[in-house]
Amino acid sequence: MLHAHSAFRYLTLLWVGLVLMALPAQAAQAPKEVHVTLYQQGSSVVQATYALNLQSGGQSVVLGGLPETLEANSLFLQAPSGSGVQLLQHQLKEPTFNSTEALLKASVGQSVWVNDITQNPMKEAGKAGYMATLKALYGGAYALVEVPAGKGQAAPQELLVNQQDVVLRHLPPAAEMNYGLQLQLNSPKAQALPLKALYLAGGLAWDAAYQVVLSPTLATAALQGWASLQNNTQYSFINAQVQLLAGEPKRVNAPQVYYAMAKRANLMMADGASEAMGMNEAAHEAMGDYYLYTLPAPLNLPAQSKVQAGLLQAEAVPTTVRYTFDPNPGYLWLGYQHNGDDPLSQPRQSVAVSISLAHEAKGPLSKPLPAGVVRVLQPDSQGRLQLMGEDRIGHLPVGEALRVGLGNAFDVKATKTQTQWKNTPSLEEATFKVVLFNEKDVAVSVQVVETLSDPSWSLVYSTSKPQGGVNVGRLVFSESVPAHGQSTLTYRVKRAIKK
Repeated sequence: MLHAHSAFRYLTLLWVGLVLMALPAQAAQAPKEVHVTLYQQGSSVVQATYALNLQSGGQSVVLGGLPETLEANSLFLQAPSGSGVQLLQHQLKEPTFNSTEALLKASVGQSVWVNDITQNPMKEAGKAGYMATLKALYGGAYALVEVPAGKGQAAPQELLVNQQDVVLRHLPPAAEMNYGLQLQLNSPKAQALPLKALYLAGGLAWDAAYQVVLSPTLATAALQGWASLQNNTQYSFINAQVQLLAGEPKRVNAPQVYYAMAKRANLMMADGASEAMGMNEAAHEAMGDYYLYTLPAPLNLPAQSKVQAGLLQAEAVPTTVRYTFDPNPGYLWLGYQHNGDDPLSQPRQSVAVSISLAHEAKGPLSKPLPAGVVRVLQPDSQGRLQLMGEDRIGHLPVGEALRVGLGNAFDVKATKTQTQWKNTPSLEEATFKVVLFNEKDVAVSVQVVETLSDPSWSLVYSTSKPQGGVNVGRLVFSESVPAHGQSTLTYRVKRAIKK
């Protein structure tokens, strides 16, 4: 037997090749306490504590309340030090009904709800369906139901419906819908003790979503961050302590969501609903190379549902609106067919608009931001908030600005023209003109981006100095455009041709 210095001793796994003697069995034990850590990639670490009352000697114990997406080979059990309990074997115990057909067969004769969005006269007033009695199953896809008299007909009427439209109002007697873990234990004495079970499970994930509300002057913004917790399993985690890990831990095998089991949910419940928590910020801490967020209070994660939990918030965050003209991302646009001074123009294009929020250790927004969707809202003249755009961000450490692409500006446009092209055996040279147009009532600053296709290109001349000098493969110019006016930028690039 192995002993640990912690308060709990790791149970020794003893796999026996002989057939075990029949051992006394207990009813399935529900977990007394559950802690769940959700990962953004669709997996979770579940730690459940069970209160066991053990007899002396060999016995069978069933740990109940396990999701069907449990990874059985990830199980790790702990019992109190000094208990002397031995684990001989464990085995996953499937639900009583593990298929749609088995569940429906056991429910023949019961009252059921039938979903129906057609103009069927059997529908109850104001509802998308009707009550009926399940009579029989046909062909694995259809069910025969009987609608009682009194709904527009003098006698009961039998109808053939799709099995997927049948919703059970009650489970069959003695139905166990959750997975369990059957343990073969040996205890040196009769004793009550807590048993901790840790395992990995798929079908649970989380994602961050941020709402940014701009001030009327666009100089500052308020931000709220929410965590969207998804439970795609058939098991409901009740009163669970929840933590969220932001990062990308490596998994050997991608976590699986068992869609075959998900079909069973249509028979037992309506579509998963959304619950919302009031904003109460989660505490965060560094966890290796990731960040761990701990929700402040236990919550329920119902089966097949999404739950919103407060993550973080910030007020009066400094903001900057940016306009960017980047007509050819990733390459240098050249009109090779025009060798000389024939101009070659691109059509007028809208300029991209984005907003940046200061994200600094000493500022109002001073927490790391997990990856997610950011939505930007702005008040109109009546004070009503309107959606200005949304974008998806990656993980942002403190110090990296939160930049959100909003779309294309309506009143700010640009054209790009290649005004000159020279091609000799030893040299290539091109001159470009960018004209910026601003129909807004205020002046704007536009960043003009030129991507050079390889580092051999260099800047020969420009009417304004590029920001940050000439970066390898990229030029960025900042141009001020007056209200209801325009501005012109001209620049020339070249490269030597090696023989």
